[in-house]
Amino acid sequence: MNVALLERARAIHRASTADYLAERGDLAAEAGQLAHLFRDPLQKRFDQVGRLLLLVLDMRLVHHRTRVG
Repeated sequence: MNVALLERARAIHRASTADYLAERGDLAAEAGQLAHLFRDPLQKRFDQVGRLLLLVLDMRLVHHRTRVG
């Protein structure tokens, strides 16, 4: 597994998460009846990060297999 790729994915995720968290209050204020969608409990965020990590790893494995196979 390419460590640099994982580090890049982590950096991109951290930056996009920080951007989202900074804007979440404004998004909720503008969402009206859908404002509850922007309340993001810690466990939900943790689970989401885990799913994203698995997706990235799966994509990397598929890419590797298509190059080798």
